[in-house]
Amino acid sequence: MKIDGKQFSNNNAIFGPVVIKRGDDEFAFFAQPVWNYIEFDAICPRPTAPVTGWNPSSGKKEADPKSPVYKEAMQKYGRQRWGYHILKSLEPSKLDLSEHGVNIDDPDSLVNVEEALQYDKEKNPNGLGEYEFLEVMRLVDEANCLDAEKLEENKQSFLDRRAALASNSASGKPATDGK
Repeated sequence: MKIDGKQFSNNNAIFGPVVIKRGDDEFAFFAQPVWNYIEFDAICPRPTAPVTGWNPSSGKKEADPKSPVYKEAMQKYGRQRWGYHILKSLEPSKLDLSEHGVNIDDPDSLVNVEEALQYDKEKNPNGLGEYEFLEVMRLVDEANCLDAEKLEENKQSFLDRRAALASNSASGKPATDGK
């Protein structure tokens, strides 16, 4: 896709680092946006509500989204998708959670991503402390969210550049965008 003659690119969007120290060791977490869920959808299709009966007024079969089995499947699917989202975002960090049975290609393991990252005295003594974990999750959010501050900053940068171009043009200088 091009906008105003420029190629729109999703490359090079890396956020971070969040650096956590353990003794003399430093561990850097980086995050990237999750641009789509095509790979996730291929290994973990969204559950469908069971068809429960026939609606005589519409002449169609009806699904039952209130089915307890469907609700449970959707809750698991949501946890799997969230786990995928975290792992895909943190991919630039080169995390290895295999010792906790977590693998991005195994949908059933994705429900355990948060547990694999967080400290637990018995289950995960090498995990992140509560506030460390929250900082890493903030980084994931930062990489994947356009908040009002970012939008305003981007808009102001664009308007400043346009004003500079207009000023240069009015002064007789050749108009360039500085690139």
